[in-house]
Amino acid sequence: MFSIWTLICVTLGYMLLLVAIATVGNKAKKLPKSVYSLALGIHCTSWAFFGTTTQAAQFGWPLVPTYLGVIIVMLFGYRLLIRVNTICKQYNISSIAEFISVRYNHSNSIAVLITSICFLGVIPYIALQLDAITLALNLLIVDVNDWSNSISFYVTFGMAVFAIWFGARNMSLTDHNPGLMLTIAAQSVVKIVALLAVGLFVVYGIFDGLVDLAQRSLAYEPTLELMTKPFAVWIYTSHVLLGVCSMFCLPRQFHINFVENRHNDEIRQARWLFPAYLIGMSIFILPIALGGMIVFGDAQSPLLITQSTAPVNVTTDSYVLAMPIAAQNMPIALIAFIGGLAASSSMVIVATLALGNMVTNSLITPLLFWLNASKVKRAIVESAPQNNLVNNSLKLSGRQILRIRQLTILVMLCIAYIYHLHISQEAPLAQTGTIALSLLSQTFPAILLGIYWRRANKYGAFVGIVAGVLTIIIGMLVPALAPQLDAQTYLQVSPVTLDLVESENIAFVLFLSFAINLLLLAIVSILTDNKVSNPYASSALSNLHSDIKFSDLLTLTDQILPHAAAQTFRDQVVFVGIKQDDIAPSNVLNKAENLLASHMGKASTRILLSAIANAEPISKQKLTELVNEAGKDFQFNFEVLQASITHLPLGVSVVDTNLKLVAWNAIYEDIFDYPKGYLQVGRPILDILKFNANRGLLGRQQAPDDIHHKINKRMQSMLIGKSYKTVRPQIHNKVVEITGNALPAGGYITCYADITEYIHIQNELEAAKIHLEKRVEQRTYELRLAKNDAEQANISKTKFLAATSHDLMQPLNAAGIFASMLREKLSRNKNTSLVLSNEAELADNLVNSLDNAESLLAMLVDITKLENNLIKPNLTSFALDQLLSSLVIEFSVLAAQKNLKLRYIRTSVWLETDRRLTSRIIQNLLSNAIKYTASGKVIIGVRRRKNAMCELVVADTGSGIAKEDQQAIFNEFQRIDTHSPHQGLGLGLTIVDKISQLLGFRVDLHSTVGQGSVFSIGLPQSNKRVMVSPSRSLELFDDKPPILGSKRILVLENDSAVATALVTLLQTWGGIVKSATSKQGALKLIDKSNFVPNLIIADYHLNDGDNGIDVALSIQDNLNVRVNTIVSSADRSESLQAMAYENNMQYLPKPIKQAALKRLLQRIANQ
Repeated sequence: MFSIWTLICVTLGYMLLLVAIATVGNKAKKLPKSVYSLALGIHCTSWAFFGTTTQAAQFGWPLVPTYLGVIIVMLFGYRLLIRVNTICKQYNISSIAEFISVRYNHSNSIAVLITSICFLGVIPYIALQLDAITLALNLLIVDVNDWSNSISFYVTFGMAVFAIWFGARNMSLTDHNPGLMLTIAAQSVVKIVALLAVGLFVVYGIFDGLVDLAQRSLAYEPTLELMTKPFAVWIYTSHVLLGVCSMFCLPRQFHINFVENRHNDEIRQARWLFPAYLIGMSIFILPIALGGMIVFGDAQSPLLITQSTAPVNVTTDSYVLAMPIAAQNMPIALIAFIGGLAASSSMVIVATLALGNMVTNSLITPLLFWLNASKVKRAIVESAPQNNLVNNSLKLSGRQILRIRQLTILVMLCIAYIYHLHISQEAPLAQTGTIALSLLSQTFPAILLGIYWRRANKYGAFVGIVAGVLTIIIGMLVPALAPQLDAQTYLQVSPVTLDLVESENIAFVLFLSFAINLLLLAIVSILTDNKVSNPYASSALSNLHSDIKFSDLLTLTDQILPHAAAQTFRDQVVFVGIKQDDIAPSNVLNKAENLLASHMGKASTRILLSAIANAEPISKQKLTELVNEAGKDFQFNFEVLQASITHLPLGVSVVDTNLKLVAWNAIYEDIFDYPKGYLQVGRPILDILKFNANRGLLGRQQAPDDIHHKINKRMQSMLIGKSYKTVRPQIHNKVVEITGNALPAGGYITCYADITEYIHIQNELEAAKIHLEKRVEQRTYELRLAKNDAEQANISKTKFLAATSHDLMQPLNAAGIFASMLREKLSRNKNTSLVLSNEAELADNLVNSLDNAESLLAMLVDITKLENNLIKPNLTSFALDQLLSSLVIEFSVLAAQKNLKLRYIRTSVWLETDRRLTSRIIQNLLSNAIKYTASGKVIIGVRRRKNAMCELVVADTGSGIAKEDQQAIFNEFQRIDTHSPHQGLGLGLTIVDKISQLLGFRVDLHSTVGQGSVFSIGLPQSNKRVMVSPSRSLELFDDKPPILGSKRILVLENDSAVATALVTLLQTWGGIVKSATSKQGALKLIDKSNFVPNLIIADYHLNDGDNGIDVALSIQDNLNVRVNTIVSSADRSESLQAMAYENNMQYLPKPIKQAALKRLLQRIANQ
């Protein structure tokens, strides 16, 4: 339990928090769309927070029926919501009374009736909030008896202060109020959080979950009866209908739904979010009701309630608060109190705001105009000059209207306080809410048929609404106001022969009232059909009479328009020669109408012109309606004009059709620094322009002729209504942007923006841009130098590798030849002794080591050429089987040395690609497969694929490659197993990848560690098939006679080691061999010894800058005979090979292999 001062502090703290939230909302540029959806939670008042438990305890409904009605509207009545919102935006409607009045020919009687019904219906709702807060305080306060006589007064006073502070501080009712919306949205969050907290506490704090609560409910007779009783469909349906009506008929709900709505997109989001919110508010209503019945009625209650802990005066309305108090959980009780306070305060704020708007516009203002109707009529018709129509008769001051609204709030809360003291406390909260909502719902038929039925008129709407309201008063409100009457007495008072105090009969009265309302609306509308069109489908508000006296027209323009505008109008029409008593011609009327509409709006203009027309006398009621409508439109337009000019962040000046100044704002004065009092209404704009020119404000350091030209150009633009835009530099380094446009009704408006800061920023950006461009240029130059250096370094690297490979190839070539000769010699004598056998093995190892060194060097050369794009593919068609067969024969020897099985699956596929490069890919794949497979086998074959493609596959049973390493192995110098005994630089797969990219092949790898790897290459098939006879294979070593047979051979080689090795090898093959290192040496050798060679083996790079091809050609020219020539070089470029073939020479790459040289010699011998 709490002291009264504790709760006062909590309440004041909560209200201060709302003030802070509203302040934040007003400062926010734009609120999220979800704020609108949450603000719709204004539907959930204290009745929803406390009274719904009574409904659940009485009927056992799991979902609040009014919530279901709202959900139905949001889901299935979405188009109706959009239609109503569009109409409200179109007519700038600020209340439900205005909405219905506009539909029924702007009937003021309809507006008064709707306002009266809303006033009558909202009173019980406000009393309901007082009942709820009083109920909560009575439960929470320790010494409640000391406050029992005055607690209601303090609650009423506090709510009045709160409502005036939040709802009646500002004049505007149609402008959007983001602070209010954010506050209501925040309170909606507080409500649902508080209710969910209480529900969770009841279910899981007092009871042991939903199952335990259900079991106890079935074991306790009252709750069992509640859960098994009939559903009461009739009553439930009536409350669902009330929920549907509440979305359109409740003043507070109408205000949030449509007046505060900014765009239809907010309704589209709320269509799903708001129903979810209502479901959240309903989840724990029935569990709380069942729990309360068990806790406060069952002897087997889970709570041990003593006299000291039991809350006093517990009813079903107070279950939300009573159960946390009974459980001695004061934090939950305080949360429930704050939730109820949020529900009550939000309703009071918006309800008083909406009702104050209606009372001010539909009751008080028309009443004041009615009391002054004769004065208004005389002012219009008699043209009394001393009577200012606008200032004295057509509008109230802002302070007066504000005081009316504040007084309305006080009066409304006083009446609600009296209702609370003497009536509403005797009835449950749910019943009070039902009666109030039933009254307000009688406006729904007029809204619905007014939108969708063209023949509905104000007479039918008025009679239907009155009949429905009377039915509710007689059937619901009178029994609630007279509970002391017994049933017999009441039946004498009421025409209804049922006990209407019971809920079923309340439902009956509700349906009966709707039936009577609809029936009378339809019948009276049909009987009094005056063929008036639906104003929602047209923008016309009234018919304009044309028989208006010229004197009345001038009087009206003098009283409504500013002096300058009225004088301009007089000057424009006085030359026509119309007399004061003549009827104004149509063209003058049209001009006057346009001029008045530019200040008041077309609707107000037509109403006032109709009022001064020479027609039948206007009744006081009609005159009141016309003047009231004109006053509201004029007030709105005046405020818009004032706000537009005063608060625009631009300087603004407005001139009339005679180019005289009629309006300006303070910013315009500040920009041009006019002397105080210089700007006056009626001052010619030409004088102002000349005044500015004399001060140098039309441009800096300009000739007089230029200034005169500018002034004339400006005046001409305003005269013909031509839009223009210019930027003008002024003195003191100020720059002004000037934009001018013609006004629809005549005149010209010019806007002035001081863009000095913008120009300064623009200049800084331009300077920064120039500086940045210079930096970019400098950086580009540095990058170009770096690029050139990198390219030069790359070229140097390429030359270095090429030179290195050539210089290294020479000794390797000689060593390879000597090693091959040694192995061949030892191989022939391998059975002579053990020593020779060991020497033969050493010779084999020597040959293998030299082969590996040559392979590594060849890889370096290849990767260098690929990186520098020095290799160009030579596309040809060839049989893949021929290529694979020769490679398999070559690698079978290596496989046999490791006891591996190399299996080749033959293929008939033809390819169209570069044969040499493709061979290189396959060589590297086979080499790797054999090198990294310790045991098992290697398989090579081809699979055909779609789109003329095939797939070359090389599979092995080696060690496999881990998933994370399968991409890295294609990088340069990348070896995964660095502990492997196999030599290599890690370039084999890099060459495969780069050649594949060059030829457009796709390389795939599938590998499993410990099982092996599968490399596949996607190759293009060829339809061209040209058979080539395979060359006859030669035995590398045989016992046939020497193949050279005393042939004379000239070796051209500048490396003495290579020359010695070649000479020795060729001599062992039976040749007569001599050598030379240059062209001069060769020719001297031939001349001196008369040595005519049968064959020339020439290195391309010789001494004295000679090359082998030119030297061989010179020898042939000298001998005048063609000599077979073999060009040998470490340069494997296609250009060198092409040069050799063009001169009918053979090409043999270095290092020279003994077997390759023997095959080439054999082929030459067979030619």
